Amino acid sequence: MSNKSNVKSFLIDEIGEILDLLNDVKGNIDDYAMDNDSEKKHRLTVNSKISTDISMRTQSLCEQLETAFKAKSTNTREAIKTAYNNYWQEVTSGNFMSDQFVFDTDFKNLHNKSYARFCATLKKTIYEINQY
Repeated sequence: MSNKSNVKSFLIDEIGEILDLLNDVKGNIDDYAMDNDSEKKHRLTVNSKISTDISMRTQSLCEQLETAFKAKSTNTREAIKTAYNNYWQEVTSGNFMSDQFVFDTDFKNLHNKSYARFCATLKKTIYEINQY
């Protein structure tokens, strides 16, 4: 019983770290949008956090869920993967990496919607983990 609780606690901590990364990206985008920033280094920073840091943490979370709760977590893992992929595509597709891209209010609003959906999926996952 204690081991199961430890595994759940570990998984929930992992989700907290992903949420922290998402909050960091949101803070960056909010700051850049206030200045109508178009600097390439800022696009690279956001892209790296989403495409590398958050991606690796999300993949790791899904692998850990599969190891700990394979049968019970199938739908949860798929929901997490779908939520991440939607977030990644909505935020980094289009002209995001082009020299014409500007962090502006429209992009900030698009990000806020994608961010909220992905965060909601992760928070729902915490509830589901506690049910295992």
